[in-house]
Amino acid sequence: MNNKIKNVFKSTKSIIKKHSPEILTGFGLASMIGSTILAIKATPKAINLLNIAQRDKEKKMLKDNKIEEKDYPITLTLKETIYTVWKEYIPAISLCSSGIVMIILGAHINNKRSAALATAYAVSERTLRTYKDKVIEVIGENKEKKIRDQIAQDNINNDLPKKETIIITQKGNTLIKDEYSGRYFRSDLDTIRKMVNELNRKMLCENYISLNEFYNSIGLEPIKDGYRLGWNIDKGYIDINYGSCLVDETEPCVCLEFNRMPEPNFD
Repeated sequence: MNNKIKNVFKSTKSIIKKHSPEILTGFGLASMIGSTILAIKATPKAINLLNIAQRDKEKKMLKDNKIEEKDYPITLTLKETIYTVWKEYIPAISLCSSGIVMIILGAHINNKRSAALATAYAVSERTLRTYKDKVIEVIGENKEKKIRDQIAQDNINNDLPKKETIIITQKGNTLIKDEYSGRYFRSDLDTIRKMVNELNRKMLCENYISLNEFYNSIGLEPIKDGYRLGWNIDKGYIDINYGSCLVDETEPCVCLEFNRMPEPNFD
């Protein structure tokens, strides 16, 4: 029984740690909403206190002969207004402040994770590129391309496209597989090359391009994390390898593969 309880606590702790940014942001938003409700509830009492304070001020000034009845009504200064009602809004202000802190903390944790992921991604990308360059150096570019095409062919053989899943882009009839997202679509190689050149020119001016911008340009739907990944001009242009394969040993298929993978924090 004790082991079961320990396992439950460990699982709960792991889930909370994994989703802490979302949990903190959720509690932060809930606190902000709660503070708004508390502020609304405190307002009638605060208005009543202001009315009392205003009448008291008028009576005192009238008593001290500082005003006459025709000078009514007398308004409270900003300092007097705050002094009169600030206690009524303490719960709302406290809850709002805690909500802001939780949202900032959640964003901070998320940023730290993103930075760590970007670092790990950069190391992996650098290691992979070093390995590919060494393979080309040892066996030659043509043999390396043959190996890459054979791997792409194996992937296609293990994931043959169904007719109803092939995306029609209205930009050509050549069967193409996007290795990154695993999608099959019909387009035209010249159109894709033209779009890549245009995006690279755009990147010269704007410094970066997202993965989803690339997909939009070739007629594909955006993917879930496509706005979080992309290319920055500081690391070079979008570079694509166009491999050749066969589907069902009959229809040619172009395998579209990024020579330089899209990265997080590209912008």
